[in-house]
Amino acid sequence: MPIYDLKCEDCGEKFDVRASLEEKEKKKDAKFNCPACGSKKTAFKFNVFSFFRKEPVSKCSCSCEDKDNRCCGG
Repeated sequence: MPIYDLKCEDCGEKFDVRASLEEKEKKKDAKFNCPACGSKKTAFKFNVFSFFRKEPVSKCSCSCEDKDNRCCGG
């Protein structure tokens, strides 16, 4: 289930809402209430999601990598 970032237009509180796409569409007009002040004046914040891999992808074709993902050269 997606997590949406919202911001209250009354008090400035930033909060997350876990909702299905269907729930989000239903609440488009009614909006989600702010947990801090209860206001319905909330807006979805634009977020950019990025994924970075810590280790490089191995190019070892012999499947003999050690614990540091290094190929034995075989």
